[in-house]
Amino acid sequence: MFHKVTPERLRRPAGARRRGDVASLMLIALLVAVACGPGYRGVSDGVTPSPAESPVAASRAEDSPAPESSEPATQTPLDGSRGSTPRSLATLVTTPPTRPESPLDRPSQPPEGGSRPDSAQSLSGRWSYGRCEGSGPIMFGVLPMRVEDVGVMVPMGLMVGGHVTPVDHIYFAPADPNSDPFQYEVFAPADGFVVSVQARTQSVERAGVALENTQYRMVIEYSCAFYTIYDLMTRVSAPIQEAMGAGGRGEISIRVPVAAGDVVGLIGGHTLDLNVVDTEVRLTGFITPANYDREPWKVHSVDPFEYFDEPIRSELLEKNPRLADPRGGRIDYDIPGALVGNWFREGTNGYAGTDVARYWAGHLSIVYDLYDPTQVRVSLGDFGSRSAQFGVRGNGPDPAMVTAATGPVRYELVAWEYYRPDGNRWDRRSPVQGPVARNGGQLLGMLVVEVLAGERLRVEILVGIQGTQTAERGEVLFSDSALIYER
Repeated sequence: MFHKVTPERLRRPAGARRRGDVASLMLIALLVAVACGPGYRGVSDGVTPSPAESPVAASRAEDSPAPESSEPATQTPLDGSRGSTPRSLATLVTTPPTRPESPLDRPSQPPEGGSRPDSAQSLSGRWSYGRCEGSGPIMFGVLPMRVEDVGVMVPMGLMVGGHVTPVDHIYFAPADPNSDPFQYEVFAPADGFVVSVQARTQSVERAGVALENTQYRMVIEYSCAFYTIYDLMTRVSAPIQEAMGAGGRGEISIRVPVAAGDVVGLIGGHTLDLNVVDTEVRLTGFITPANYDREPWKVHSVDPFEYFDEPIRSELLEKNPRLADPRGGRIDYDIPGALVGNWFREGTNGYAGTDVARYWAGHLSIVYDLYDPTQVRVSLGDFGSRSAQFGVRGNGPDPAMVTAATGPVRYELVAWEYYRPDGNRWDRRSPVQGPVARNGGQLLGMLVVEVLAGERLRVEILVGIQGTQTAERGEVLFSDSALIYER
């Protein structure tokens, strides 16, 4: 079943060459209606700054925000849920994501002097175990999937369900949303070594029949600093499976050579995840990189599109709805002293959280839409005990302009829809270039925030009717149960 695919068969070059460093919200609103407790006191309303003053907005698309729709948005997920009945369409994971075992969970020798390794040392040492060669990135000559097998791409920055902060990978949605789990081949994009594989088996139901569903996460090494991560594959090639051994679970270290165009696995019925990790690049939009130590590759996740040779880069970009730069999306929005970016509830251990099953519950992100970055997005890990993502009525205030000097501000939370340039709704499965987001009219809740000194944030979340009544009174409120977030 597995075989090497030649460049002629794929109609693309297999060679790879070196290049220098590069720098680097299909979203769903999960809605609940839960009343908040009494005891609120009013404070003054915040100032809504001009978007033109925002250092982040200045770098975003210059199109004016789309007009608000009179209808609430209904956010339909795009990919099959893990641990639940699979959907009959290729979708993004919208149920709580299964976090892979972290390399930091595995024992290793500390560097000379006994200090804790930084993220770059950690990744190279724990994935490659000192057997890698060379440094710097390479260029990819083969796509992870045949271009005709891909229906639509999803750039980095998606926030959906348990993915409360912007995701650090892109998605390849298959052309056939109802495909067999093993229909599409996944290729090595360049010569390298498969150095880590994790198998996760879950019970699912398909057509009323209980089945065991195994998904694979794979790390491929190209140098001591450059790696790719595939996830959600449904099968791996025979040499890789043999190296893993029988019944292997958890993260298994192996070292299997692969050449550009080799089939390394199969996919079908849902998306393929791709991270590109360059440990010689550290994203600057994370104020405290140590908050992400649980997933140390996150702060080194770069725009995948920048590493594909032409003409396959252009072929791939034709499947990507995002037109704003960077085309591969963005995940790091933090600005010191400003509201924009990722926040973590005080005392919840940053990105790692305190509950492995719901590690995202303490996450909060206020950033911009991955397709239409003129639009503000609010993503909450705990909106009435569930995670949820929202648009903002009036599309403001711009979080990049909200500081401690602004005082308390409120965000009225709504759903949203995407529209094609011709004005028709976009189903988020078919190819399109430059979709426009429009907010719905129904108020679903409210977020009240106040930026404090020392990268701290006071937060009050009002769910359902509580937020609606507060908005009607025109108040900005905090209660005694307001929480503190930090970063």
